[in-house]
Amino acid sequence: MPRIRPSVFLVALGTFWGLLGPAGRAQQTPTPGSRAADFVISDRLVLAYHYPWYGYKEPKEWDKQATVADHPLLGPYRSADAKLIDFQCSLARDAEIDGFIVSWSGPEGTPGKIFEQMLDQLGKSLPLRFRLCLCVEHVANAPRMPAAKVQLALAYVLKHYGRHPAYLRVGGKPLVFVYSAQLMGWADWRKSVAAVTGEEGPAWYVAAPDGWDIDLEYLSAFHSIVPYADKYYTDEALRKNYQRVAKRVRPRGGPLIVAAIGGGSRVQKLGFDIDRSQGRYLRQRFQLARELEADWVTITSWNEWFEAMQIEPSREYGFEQIRHVREQAAAFHGRSLAALAGAALGVAQRLADRKTELTVCNTGRHNLYAVTAMAGGKKRGLVAYVLHPGESAVAAMEGASDQVLGFLVDGTTVATDVPAP
Repeated sequence: MPRIRPSVFLVALGTFWGLLGPAGRAQQTPTPGSRAADFVISDRLVLAYHYPWYGYKEPKEWDKQATVADHPLLGPYRSADAKLIDFQCSLARDAEIDGFIVSWSGPEGTPGKIFEQMLDQLGKSLPLRFRLCLCVEHVANAPRMPAAKVQLALAYVLKHYGRHPAYLRVGGKPLVFVYSAQLMGWADWRKSVAAVTGEEGPAWYVAAPDGWDIDLEYLSAFHSIVPYADKYYTDEALRKNYQRVAKRVRPRGGPLIVAAIGGGSRVQKLGFDIDRSQGRYLRQRFQLARELEADWVTITSWNEWFEAMQIEPSREYGFEQIRHVREQAAAFHGRSLAALAGAALGVAQRLADRKTELTVCNTGRHNLYAVTAMAGGKKRGLVAYVLHPGESAVAAMEGASDQVLGFLVDGTTVATDVPAP
């Protein structure tokens, strides 16, 4: 992943079960010695839904921050910003998340192009084993779309992205989620998947209905079923539904997947009211996943701000949800959390062109997020979305700062005083 680069205010100093078919783009072939690595079937995965649709089109409410319950800690951002992509992927990986399930309605629009940007940026230098896959939303956006067009969309995904170094593969096969798959008949899905498998090779297909309103006969086409959000069901009903799925998928080697919902608010506008305070809901779902010996967990979502189901840091809740995800995901993976000792910032300040130039360096051993200049206890300006160890950033600001702070993945503040210019 690219590190911080020069800009005006911020300058960096530092059949389903065979082999994958041919790729459609030259850059999809990993170079010798690259860090690309597939997950294996025995890996437990934690994946979060991601939305690359912010900051480039209507509604303007995103910029006005008028219709969302919670607000990004970074402020209104642009999904195409390379520094933001660095922030999101780095923070997710630090939080023990293995990859994003990116919303996709085709390559033509801006979100499709942003996904390609994310893939290419991630493929260059992101740490090992954080990957991206797609959630195909064609059927949800056009319920009467002919099966032939859906088939073309699946084939496009495998041909153009399936062998990209940053695309998520399990056992050599790319992973594809399909939102609201039940809006097309299971027989059409079975024919479409079989046709795409013949053309482009096998993949993992997961149906993601909005709830449990789906016939298990869809498992004749998909390798598993997991609700996008299981918000309408009691724990006992959930357990029974997951057990029914497990009974069908596990004899075929398919994954059992448990869904969790993020977010820091009690939200009733969507017709449900879930107490997600202090990570209670996330902890319950991860506990259920462990009890069921699930293979994967999906989190709804990384950044669905309009539905208040995000785990991305917010002004209202800080890193609360990220902290709980990190703890629960580590337990699900069966590993201990790495210690966060040894975090530090170095700062210098000087006057330049009637402005104050602030140079901030991450002199510690861990990523620091939302690095911010302060004055008199108030925020003066954002210096960097993320500073990796050994990296520096320069920010030009009006007036002097007296402190710079950043956040570790668990929300711990790392602060240092700023010497006078």
